[in-house]
Amino acid sequence: MPLEESEVSPQLSAGMARAMQHPEVLSAAASAYVAWLGYYNSNLRRLGWSQRLLVDKAADWSRCMGLHETPALQKKTIGMMGLKGVPGLRIQ
Repeated sequence: MPLEESEVSPQLSAGMARAMQHPEVLSAAASAYVAWLGYYNSNLRRLGWSQRLLVDKAADWSRCMGLHETPALQKKTIGMMGLKGVPGLRIQ
């Protein structure tokens, strides 16, 4: 369900901004993004999702974690996931 910016409390927004200033939090969020992408990529057929929809939902999820842009993935990782050429992925 989409969350409107106006629905987020100022205290939560400020706390998320402070947390995202710490490199270890950013690293953990990036790792969580890759894990999320890998898990749901292996379940596309069961979910009825396309690869494009997967990448779009992963981007939405990364914003929910407080990331301003999706983490970049290594070209090798994208290839191993079978996501080469899917728009929306950032290559490291």
